[in-house]
Amino acid sequence: MKATSNFPFLSTMQVMRLGVAIPRQKSANWVALLLVGILGFSQSVFGQSYMAYQIPAGTVGNHATPGLEIGDDFRVINPMTITQLGVFNSGANGIQGGASLTVQLYERSGRHNGTLLETMSFNASDPGKLVGSTLFKKLARPITLLPGNYTIAAFGFDTNNPECNAGLLPFKGESLPWQANTGNGLIQFEGVGRFVRQVSSGGTYPAHLDEGPADRYAAGNFIFTAATLRSPPYSADYAALTAGVTSFPLEDQKHIGSIAVLDLPAFPVFVERGGNRLVLEAAGNYGGNTNAGRAVAFSHYQFEAASDSRGQLFENAIQWVSRKSNPGNIVVGISTNLSFYLMHHLSPDYLESKGYQVIPIDFNTLNPTNGLPPMDALVLDGRARFDPSWVPTIENFCANGGGLVMTLTPRFAAYPTILPPFIYANEILQPYGLAYRPNITAPVDLTVTNVQAMPDPVEFDAFPAAELLHADRVGQIQLDGQQKAIALNTITYAVDGRPQLLSLLSAVYAGTTNTPTLTDTNVNFVDAVTLAGSEATNTVGNWIVDGTDLVAEGLRGIAQFQFTLPASDKYKLQIYGAEASALGPSRRIFNLALTVDGQFLGHVNIVATNSWGGVAECLLPFLTAGPHTLSILWDNASSYTRLRLESVHLQTGLGTDSTGSGIKDWVQEVVNEESGLDVTNQTIGSYVSPVNLQGRDPYPNFMSVFVEGADNGTPSINPVPGPNGTWTVDVPLSAYVNASILLNVSYQNGALTETRNLQWLPINLLSANNVAIRQGDSLLFDAVPQGATNNANLLIAIGTNRLTGRIFQPIAYKFTTPGTYAVTGVYSPTNSPQSGSIYVNVIGKSLTNNPDAWVGWERDWDIPYLPSSVIPALDSRVFYEIWPLSATAEDFSLVADENEPRYLFTYLDTNGPVLDTATINGFNLWSGATTYAKVVETYPDGSELVKVLVVLSPVLPDLTVRLDTLAAGITFDDGTTSKTLTPSDFDPLGQSVVYFIRAASAKTSVCHSLSVFQGTNLIEYTR
Repeated sequence: MKATSNFPFLSTMQVMRLGVAIPRQKSANWVALLLVGILGFSQSVFGQSYMAYQIPAGTVGNHATPGLEIGDDFRVINPMTITQLGVFNSGANGIQGGASLTVQLYERSGRHNGTLLETMSFNASDPGKLVGSTLFKKLARPITLLPGNYTIAAFGFDTNNPECNAGLLPFKGESLPWQANTGNGLIQFEGVGRFVRQVSSGGTYPAHLDEGPADRYAAGNFIFTAATLRSPPYSADYAALTAGVTSFPLEDQKHIGSIAVLDLPAFPVFVERGGNRLVLEAAGNYGGNTNAGRAVAFSHYQFEAASDSRGQLFENAIQWVSRKSNPGNIVVGISTNLSFYLMHHLSPDYLESKGYQVIPIDFNTLNPTNGLPPMDALVLDGRARFDPSWVPTIENFCANGGGLVMTLTPRFAAYPTILPPFIYANEILQPYGLAYRPNITAPVDLTVTNVQAMPDPVEFDAFPAAELLHADRVGQIQLDGQQKAIALNTITYAVDGRPQLLSLLSAVYAGTTNTPTLTDTNVNFVDAVTLAGSEATNTVGNWIVDGTDLVAEGLRGIAQFQFTLPASDKYKLQIYGAEASALGPSRRIFNLALTVDGQFLGHVNIVATNSWGGVAECLLPFLTAGPHTLSILWDNASSYTRLRLESVHLQTGLGTDSTGSGIKDWVQEVVNEESGLDVTNQTIGSYVSPVNLQGRDPYPNFMSVFVEGADNGTPSINPVPGPNGTWTVDVPLSAYVNASILLNVSYQNGALTETRNLQWLPINLLSANNVAIRQGDSLLFDAVPQGATNNANLLIAIGTNRLTGRIFQPIAYKFTTPGTYAVTGVYSPTNSPQSGSIYVNVIGKSLTNNPDAWVGWERDWDIPYLPSSVIPALDSRVFYEIWPLSATAEDFSLVADENEPRYLFTYLDTNGPVLDTATINGFNLWSGATTYAKVVETYPDGSELVKVLVVLSPVLPDLTVRLDTLAAGITFDDGTTSKTLTPSDFDPLGQSVVYFIRAASAKTSVCHSLSVFQGTNLIEYTR
């Protein structure tokens, strides 16, 4: 990948296509730094081991409620490593009967939520090692826990295998026989017990609070040791930024912003240790260069307070960004709006009293063309209402080594809609690898105010997190449960702050550039068809014609173009566009979803500025000469921007046709790379019918699969799309001896065709081995001894089924039910009969539905447990981890990269057929802060009718969206505080208007939460 000089991590095409660049310091030391980050969190120096709950041998349980999961909370004070999980064993006499006891370790998020980190199951045949009254098993990989909140839970107890409940006799009111061990202060036990009625076989987080004590249940258990974390590369910077501060107050807890950390050498300073892991302070270097200008971002204006340790934090930040330690040598420019809201905020007088040289910066009176006065550091409140022309001036100051300290609370810039100051603030922070997230929330873990001795590891940086997840997925390293959980959370956290990075992050995770290759650089393209924007033949939404352009008057729209191609070819599509609004940021990214002749092509971006338009381009499938239809969806939800569609170009690439096929050589080369069968043999023999065939082609709508000679008489088969532009088909075979079956596959409207001969091979039961097949597959059985020439009798026995015939005329049998079957074949000549047997293992399907996934948000998809032989293959652009829930269930944690379909195959085994398929339906959802909230009427009592737009893209048939008000004095127009939107409530552009009533006494905007359901399953809840 060729790198640009300014942004060595991104290719030129990526920078142009996205219009953003996260600087990346790529050096020989990067691998070492990455390994430091990995080892810093995963390797520990093991010393003395501690058992969390010491339960004497012979302790007898007193409680067992079927279907109940119970748990105890604990807090990690200093990093510790769990090496074993354990489960209470009543009477210390082993697990009785057929019970399966399961222990689960959760990271606690608030009072009622948890992220599953590890699971271990115990049963009579695999009970583990008994210590006291606990059965323990070693984790395949020990898990190191950072300081924060956790829960140890267990379920599966029954009357033969009860747990201990301190709230019931004989333990109630008495000294408990078990003791909790803090490991000399590594952890502490807190709160009360927890419980929940399980809603799935894989267990459910015990969200309901019980009574005390903190060690109420003797159920789940663990063994742990102290962990020594290695220092990440920014340890010295972290120490400088936190020097002299051990704790600080946290005010206004309901209105805390947060920061996304995107790449090294940017790093978080203060992270909420439990709960949402909000980043409240972060730092970075300009352009990713540790020798360049520095910036520190605070998530709230309260960090400017000078009356306590927050003043020290702010001074540390000023000294760090200025690279000077003596206040008398530091010239600080202070934005005059710093003291606009609260009188106790940092003031020039305070800094001057500390010896700093202070210059007030009033953006309302200074002329941006004159630049900023000479200074070491600029202290800027992101709420500053300066003219947009100040943005490049501040960026120039930063690019030339000036230090920056910024505060911002999204409440002032993102509610009820995203306002320009928020966008300007993120533009200024962009080169530092930092971004403010456009939301506010209340921390649930206020111990963030206790400054940790060690900084957090690189898993809190988005691009390193994506690289670690990729390396783990391909087997280069092994991450533990918390590393995976933090890395996935970091990805979703980061793209909330800068959504356009998701495609780049998914490319890192996939191990590819994820950027379409347009063709060899030697190919020159020229226009074949040119259409003005005004030539759109059909539109959806509010568009107007402005000269030769088509301008969107609404937030979203679809424009269709009819065009006629002069020749069959592979064309390059170019779409030129610009910003039609004077509002908004200096750089616009217009996201377009493209469809040609009904085939969805994906999303492309037009990157435009205030002064210049931009172009989006992609290489189209091979299209035939004649009429075609292009559909362009402007996939937008922001109210501050308007798309101007200027023109559409279909370009043909010049080149020769040396074969005389009518297709240019370079076109044929690209088609051959994109499309084709995986099996290259002209004749394909299979012991199973239908035979599963696989190949590659990103345009299944332009494929055709025909079969001649199939038993079912169905000549045409539709390919099933798969991950990364692949496909699969099941082709039924003929049981007739020497039957001829011909497969014909055509790709991209006939640009490539392939044929294969298919043959169903019989299994000779006298010499065959055991086989595994899919549910619904058929096998062809025979029993022919070596050298046999006569057509003797044949008997095939499958369970109680007896099938008879003659040898050399095999017998077909379809296996419709999962299980293991003994199959015996008997050869019966007039003398010396022979027999042979095999076992047929029939594997059923496990993918129960097609999961919907909100782009950039992690969702859990629970499925039946996949047998160990079954191999899942997910689209490489989808972030995922598989977490075992129990012996019968597991969870896919998914993060969709785009609001379009992605695919999953499961294979019967490493080299086996496709067992099952699923489609991951990505969607986007926007409301209020990212669309608009408008007052449409004010009533005599001072209350207001507020119109809010909700956008769902695309509108999936099984999705519902629930909105719930969050503040007193806010209701919907029907007087309720909750409203559910079904697919029928959205228009063809995915828009639905909701009306709120805001009382005159209300102290907030129409703040509301969003809950998204697929059927009855909650996908995501966000505030």
